[in-house]
Amino acid sequence: MSDRRHFLLFLAFIGAAVASLLLITTGMGRGPGPRPENTTAASSTQESGIREAAATGEQETGVDQLVRQRREALAAMGAEQARRMRAARYMESERATFQLNWHARWSAVLSSNWPAFQRLRLEAKHSHNKHIPCTICDGRGRMDFCILCLNSGQCVACRGAGKLISGDYCPVCGGSGKCYLCGGIGKMTCPFCDDGEIYANGALPPKLMPLH
Repeated sequence: MSDRRHFLLFLAFIGAAVASLLLITTGMGRGPGPRPENTTAASSTQESGIREAAATGEQETGVDQLVRQRREALAAMGAEQARRMRAARYMESERATFQLNWHARWSAVLSSNWPAFQRLRLEAKHSHNKHIPCTICDGRGRMDFCILCLNSGQCVACRGAGKLISGDYCPVCGGSGKCYLCGGIGKMTCPFCDDGEIYANGALPPKLMPLH
């Protein structure tokens, strides 16, 4: 009887052990599955990270564009300054050519108005304040003509374009397109007076056409 009892207890122990082993094996095979709410949260976090990365990329692209535009603007400014400096370098020599070629016209202006100028200087010497209004010009220091552009106001070298065929600025007008002798108004500065006034001890008119 005692042996039978021991045998039954042994069988019960073996059955419990087998049942426990089956439970453990089944649980390990399945594994703890993710909860639905945890899956949604993970997906949301991933999408947020993607959006932030995209926004950062766009921001960096915008900065790169600003840097490129800044460099292009500086390069354009440098090229512009170089063209103007090149025109200024040759300005005096180019204008000297016109000074030589137009010397006959300038001399004609001086000789034709010289008697009137001498008379006005003498009147200025005898005046109370030693200067009188100039009657050779319009009384404000401008002749009613320009011997260089013939009253057109345009630069005679580039014909008012301001640039040469090469694209460089005209060295005669410096890119303005205006006649340098009259400033583009078609009336050159009077060589006999100072802003419309002839002074008793004022400077004599220049023998050569001015370069400025």
